[in-house]
Amino acid sequence: MNLLTNINQAAYYLQAFWSVVVMSCIQPVNWEYCLPVHEWLFPALEEAWVIKTDPNFLYRNEREYLDRIKPIDDISNVEH
Repeated sequence: MNLLTNINQAAYYLQAFWSVVVMSCIQPVNWEYCLPVHEWLFPALEEAWVIKTDPNFLYRNEREYLDRIKPIDDISNVEH
C-alpha cells in the first residue's frame, strides 16, 4: 500500500470512530457503557490489529472445521 492509501484509510477509520463511538458516548444515557474504556477500547484495538495483520484470522475455526469434515461426493446417497 502506498502512503496516500494508508492516510486515506486512517482518516476513514478515525471518521468512523468519531461518528459511531464518540457521538454515541457523548450522550449521558450511554456513559455507563462508555466509561470503562479499558474494558472495550483496548481489546477492540488489539483485535483490529490482529485482523489487519493476519487476514486468515477471521473465520479460522470455521475454515479448519470445513477442511476436517469429509465432503459429500454424491448427494443422492444422503438419507432423508
